[in-house]
Amino acid sequence: MPPQLENEAALFKAAQAGKLDDVLRIAEELGGDIKTFTDANGANCLHVAAHAGQTALCKHLVDELNFDINSQDGGGTGNTPLVLALAHDQWDTAEALLAAGADPNRRSSSPADAPDPLHVAVAAGKLELAKAMLAAGADPNARSSSGTPLELAAARSNVPMVAALLAAGADANAAARQGLTPLFMAVAVGSSADVVRELVGAGADVNGRALGAFTPLHVAAEGGKLELVEALLQAGANPSAKDEHGHTPAKVAAMHKHRAVVEALLRRGGDGASGSGSGSGEAAAGGSGGGVDELIASSTADLKEREEKASSSGAASSGGASAVAIPSPECPDEALGDTFKRKGNEFFVAGDYEGAAKLYELSLSHWTKNPVVWSNRAACFLRMDKWDKALQDAQIARTLDPKYVKAWYREGRAAEGLKRWEDAATAFYQAAQLQPDNEEFIRLTKEAIVEGRKEYQAQQAAQQAQQGQHDEQQQQPTGAVTGSDAAKP
Repeated sequence: MPPQLENEAALFKAAQAGKLDDVLRIAEELGGDIKTFTDANGANCLHVAAHAGQTALCKHLVDELNFDINSQDGGGTGNTPLVLALAHDQWDTAEALLAAGADPNRRSSSPADAPDPLHVAVAAGKLELAKAMLAAGADPNARSSSGTPLELAAARSNVPMVAALLAAGADANAAARQGLTPLFMAVAVGSSADVVRELVGAGADVNGRALGAFTPLHVAAEGGKLELVEALLQAGANPSAKDEHGHTPAKVAAMHKHRAVVEALLRRGGDGASGSGSGSGEAAAGGSGGGVDELIASSTADLKEREEKASSSGAASSGGASAVAIPSPECPDEALGDTFKRKGNEFFVAGDYEGAAKLYELSLSHWTKNPVVWSNRAACFLRMDKWDKALQDAQIARTLDPKYVKAWYREGRAAEGLKRWEDAATAFYQAAQLQPDNEEFIRLTKEAIVEGRKEYQAQQAAQQAQQGQHDEQQQQPTGAVTGSDAAKP
């Protein structure tokens, strides 16, 4: 490597390590303006220092050497030092850059819908940093692929963050996607009732409709969230509102056997009527016990009928493994299902597997033919050690797409968690058949077979021991007495 390039590499290594003296020395040896030197990614010393969280060096470069605090790197993404610090959880450095004048509204240039710095702070739950950004002029209604900052805070049930954003002028009814307001997102992921009350207090429309179809109350009822249902009703939500299929919130709750929610809705004047005309029946006025039971029975019968129809339509063959029935969506809408899937993906990437699973559940309530959603929810359940649920979802995914390798792999992992070694070996073997060069699948198949043999041998040994004890008892002479019997008078 030429000496010039070696010195430049040493410069950025020193910046990454936060070694101010070395940075100044090497820059002097190189000659020229230190601000003009960039690495292979188009980043200067300030970008590198911010990325590495070298706060003291960042301050010196800005205050003493006049680096542009809002400069964007040249690597194609156009990241500013503030964006780089936030992207790598360098919170102290981000606060220092903000205090030094970093623009909280300057986002990466690529992709076009990249998040603002405020989105990142809100998603990470950094309340004080978010407040500082708002005080510095951050736009509380900025939109990105993740929605608005208020959507992110509401979906994470962060009451103080929601309050701070609303106080700064966040629009409680802003909908990044087709009517999915912060209130919808809060209800969809089961946020606290306090979040709902904050949003409603700021003017959120409790009777607004996502995609012109369903209300927040329908979503809360579907999830069985009694506290949220009661908060929405108290705020003026209409318990008799009907979705595009003519289902009221009570009907939706009854379909999923959420009895307490059904009773609460009926007490507030809702009914269980359905416009589908498929024998759903109506709950008695006032929500008597018999009326609730009748509504739940008729509603669950509706769901069962749809599932049976889906099953009878025929499922794809799955390489020798049993195919499973594909349930029908409660309210078919492929576009809405895809919207909730994308939100679920965002939560999964952030490590919120419970929240992601809830969003995938909402996606599946509107569209059940996408194997990726089933497989992704299986991955969530695997992370939460919910083996039975993971197994069921993975089986549906590979029934929909028998060549879906991840689905077979996740089915194997779920079966492994349940110690169903034969099923695990079968699933891993199918994955290996689809990817013959994947040594991990081959290894997992063999390990499952070995564990299955061990379990079988242990069972055989236990049975033989039990049989031996039985044989000894049979061989004991008639009339023989035990030691305790012999001691009796």
